[in-house]
Amino acid sequence: MTFQANGTELQAKIEPKTHFWRRRSQVDAFKFNPGDEVTVNVRANEKGTFLREVSDSESTRWLAFIRKGIMLGTLKGGDKDGIFVEFADGSRYKYRLTEKAAIIIGGNPGKTADLKTGMPVFIKGRTTSTLDTSVATLSDTPLKTEPPKNEEPGTIVGEIQEFEPEKRVLTVKNGDQETRIVLDKSSQGDMAKLVGKAFLWLVVERTDSGLLRAIEFHALSSQKR
Repeated sequence: MTFQANGTELQAKIEPKTHFWRRRSQVDAFKFNPGDEVTVNVRANEKGTFLREVSDSESTRWLAFIRKGIMLGTLKGGDKDGIFVEFADGSRYKYRLTEKAAIIIGGNPGKTADLKTGMPVFIKGRTTSTLDTSVATLSDTPLKTEPPKNEEPGTIVGEIQEFEPEKRVLTVKNGDQETRIVLDKSSQGDMAKLVGKAFLWLVVERTDSGLLRAIEFHALSSQKR
C-alpha cells in the first residue's frame, strides 16, 4: 500500500497479521479508499517496510482507550486464544487471555472458570508486540479510574448515582469517589439509558473552567437485583 504524509510517499507491504480498523471494526484493506485519512503503524528491516496497522481517526482514538484505559462491556464468549467482548458503545473486540490476567469477581480474586457469557466486565488491557491486546485486569465491578487532569481526553467508568436532566449533570461513582460530569448538546450517547444504578463508560475532557465534559457516554445494565 502507498501512503502520503507531509509530502513524502511511504510504501509498505501488507502482512497476514496486518490490522485494518474502520469505524471501530476490523475490516479488510479494500474498505479504505484513496484519500482516506489514516494512522499507519509500520515496522522496517533489511527486507523492507511492512504494515502493522492502519486505522481511521475514530478507530485510532478507540484503540488507544482499549490499550491504555479501562473499557466496559458484556462478555460474549471465548475460545482457546481469548475472550470476545461487546463494549457499551456496541463495538466488539477480542482480548487475549493468558495466565497473567488478574480476574476479580465481587471484589475478590477469581479464575477463568468464573467468567460467564452475558456478565458485565471492566477490562484494563495490555498491548502485545503484535498490537493485539491481552487482559491485564478483568473485574465484574468498576476498576478505578481517575478523571483527566489536563486537556487530553480520558475515560471514566463507574456506576450512575444521579442524573439531573434539567442541568444535564451526571454523577458517577467509582469506588469511594464521586465525579460530576456535564453533558452538553455535542455529547454523544443515549440519555434514556441513564437510569437506576447502571454502569457507565465515558470519554471526558476537562474544560477551561475546570469542569468535566462528556464527549461520549454509554450505559450498560449492572444486572443488579
